[in-house]
Amino acid sequence: MDLLPTTSEEFSKKSYWDTFFKNIKDEPFEWYGEYDELAELLHKYISLKDNLLITGCGNSTLSFCLHRAGITNQISIDISDVVVNQMKVSYPDLNFMLEDVTRMGFEDEIFTCVLDKGTVDALTPPTESSSGSVEKSKVELMFDEVNRVTKKGGRFIIISLLQPHVAQKLFTYFHRAGWMIRVVRCSEVEEKALKLSADRIVFPIFMVVVTKVKLPPSISPVIEVACAGSSFSRLTSVDSLLSVILNQQGMMQLRRELMSIGAGAEKEIALRLVSKEGQDRFVFYVTDAMKLIKNPVEKRFGVFIVPEGRETEWLFGTHEGRIQLAQESNFTRLIVVHFMRGQTYASMESVQQEISGHIQFMMPRSVSERNIKVSS
Repeated sequence: MDLLPTTSEEFSKKSYWDTFFKNIKDEPFEWYGEYDELAELLHKYISLKDNLLITGCGNSTLSFCLHRAGITNQISIDISDVVVNQMKVSYPDLNFMLEDVTRMGFEDEIFTCVLDKGTVDALTPPTESSSGSVEKSKVELMFDEVNRVTKKGGRFIIISLLQPHVAQKLFTYFHRAGWMIRVVRCSEVEEKALKLSADRIVFPIFMVVVTKVKLPPSISPVIEVACAGSSFSRLTSVDSLLSVILNQQGMMQLRRELMSIGAGAEKEIALRLVSKEGQDRFVFYVTDAMKLIKNPVEKRFGVFIVPEGRETEWLFGTHEGRIQLAQESNFTRLIVVHFMRGQTYASMESVQQEISGHIQFMMPRSVSERNIKVSS
């Protein structure tokens, strides 16, 4: 049974969702993680006092879980009368309404918080219409409505994959409207997905929190982003934010690629470790030895830290040389680490501590040993 639309146009049609919910009946369908993985972030930005609107609620248990957690002043809406009727029966104490997010029937500035999980993604076309029409897209109409029904100081929380066309439309609209933008990674959602199946494709999930503020025309709204496990960084433009998001998505794709031995054999794969100040500290070269891969031997994983000043030598400074180093060291995958010029390093022990948390990212799942061998 196909639970995902075959085209983006179908994805935004009411008829698709009616059929979709009839097919899955009472099985909750969580697009981008379940409440348990999202709870910590949700309760950081939604308070018990909020007047909450949940858009495109579907048959998700999110409304019920938030209500159970004490956020009882809430309205959940969906365009599908099928799912709205289902939810009214399942949760008679909650308020579910049949509404179109592009033309809602609510008064102006009535909600202090609007929460969306997946609707923005569904309504955003991957390409602009080529018909020359000046009519607004569905997602722009949705943004207009959110802007209208949200009080000053209120928040619009979007859980999204932030595909490039979605991120561009979302960030550009609200930055121009003068809203503050904050983006965080929903790391717990991703970690659970990876635990369920190491072979599945896991995309980065983001929570975008835009806050409606009134700023003088001369002041640019704040843009903040926090990558997985890091503190917030303030950016100066939407383009800078889009670049950060794209890098995060690229790293997630690379992580999947690195799960299999062989990724670092035919091409050079290099990753930089950047300090909080934005300076390159190390470069990691992922090197897979094909001769050892093809032999039925135990898969081995190791790290070689190149002595300072020897980075340009053939054995350490070329892809072919690093493959030879891996073969001679009898490592199926060898991570060759380069120091960066202009940086200061203490002892080798401190260097190992600095890089240890990042080495796991490059370990293939086929490796049988967990104690990583580090040499120099």
